[in-house]
Amino acid sequence: MSEAADVFEMALSISTNGGYFYRLLGLYDLEKALGLFEKAADLYVKENNQKYASYTYMIVAQISLFLKKENSLTYYDKAAECCREKDPERSARIYEILINKCLKNDNKENAAKYSELCGNVWECDLKNISKSTKFYHQAAELYLKSGLTENSNRAFLKAAENYALDKEYITAFKIYEKMGMTNLNDTNKSYKEYFFKASLLTLCDKCLKTSESLDQYFVDAKDLEQSHEFVLIENILQSREKGKMDIFYTAVREFSSAHEMDEVTRFLLIKIRELFEHEIYGFI
Repeated sequence: MSEAADVFEMALSISTNGGYFYRLLGLYDLEKALGLFEKAADLYVKENNQKYASYTYMIVAQISLFLKKENSLTYYDKAAECCREKDPERSARIYEILINKCLKNDNKENAAKYSELCGNVWECDLKNISKSTKFYHQAAELYLKSGLTENSNRAFLKAAENYALDKEYITAFKIYEKMGMTNLNDTNKSYKEYFFKASLLTLCDKCLKTSESLDQYFVDAKDLEQSHEFVLIENILQSREKGKMDIFYTAVREFSSAHEMDEVTRFLLIKIRELFEHEIYGFI
């Protein structure tokens, strides 16, 4: 039996029976058991036994909560972290428990932090874009309510990217446009990228009006019209208007030779190309 297992058994022996005589004889001591369970969990981590470390940290979290310790949420976090590699679904479930506990206590900032972590597990480990987007979006809204604008922007951006990749174009458009509007005073001109993505998204869904959006963006940000991104948008519109795919192909090729395109931009341009080819040639 490992050292961690020995300590775990000691903790278990003084925490499983709370009768009067057990207490009297010192055979039941929840405070002492809490310390031993925490020690056992730390030892399991050192022994690289992440599964048992996670389960033991959960016990520590639950006892801490029962004893009304202020740091009880820390142990839920450790439990989620420990099992993420081997059991990401369990990790996501623990983060959801944390989110709900934080919301119950009106702790929006921590709820946002754990929502973002949960989104990351669903995205990177479980490869579920839809679920990850839900948590990123929740994190963004909670950060915003906590007054943490930079964190909110980061989470909104992740949500918007995932909405776009999941073909929820209208929702992605609304977020990118909103981010553009709220970042008009950004000295790094991040609004340019947000309005660019919003414009591409208008070309992916017939419910969205490209020309109306562009007119508004050019009013709000005077430097957009001559930017490479919006020269590309104008060329794409010209391609559709004239029914000539060559204009589209040339414009995208020239843009990509001068700019490194991210996954969302590439994805949206492929979608737009397919839609235009269908309109012009009748196939997709």
